[in-house]
Amino acid sequence: MTEDLIARLMADHGELMDYLRLQGEISFLSTMESSLPKVVLLAAASDLEHEVQQVIIGYYKQQTRDCEFAVSFVHNKAISRQYHTYFDWRNRSANSFFALFGERFKAKAKTALKADAEIAQAVADFCELGDLRNQLVHENYAAFSMEKTASEVHALYQSARRFVTYLPTLLDDAGTGSGGSEQVQQVTS
Repeated sequence: MTEDLIARLMADHGELMDYLRLQGEISFLSTMESSLPKVVLLAAASDLEHEVQQVIIGYYKQQTRDCEFAVSFVHNKAISRQYHTYFDWRNRSANSFFALFGERFKAKAKTALKADAEIAQAVADFCELGDLRNQLVHENYAAFSMEKTASEVHALYQSARRFVTYLPTLLDDAGTGSGGSEQVQQVTS
């Protein structure tokens, strides 16, 4: 599971920082402490992007009964290089993403989020990570000052994963209700 890779990244860097601390390498430790949140942010945001894309592909495979041509079209025209356009990152909102599936789906998603505070928080954390990632890569990576620690970024990531995990259920519940969420779920594993 990819989440284990992010946790492993945190652990590996933690071990390196412990070693630097023990060796009295305060300058190197300071550099690691300031760069680690950026590394974790990019890794987490990249993973979430990949997972959302896999959920969407899985959904279209399920809806088209794995029609190669339809899935290829969706992948090539709606997914490849389009992720950055799905969400309103600057305003930290998923409404534009929900609207891509139609107004009825958007309304169902908003209702679902109102009914589940944990999922609503997961969506907010997901959008915050996306916004921070965009700020990091578009506003001079080297000079960008992260106000969050690596642990805080990792906590946002863990919360945001709940949204990605819930997304197949949300899509299935809004669709035919034919039980396709298991098939969509399998694509993301």
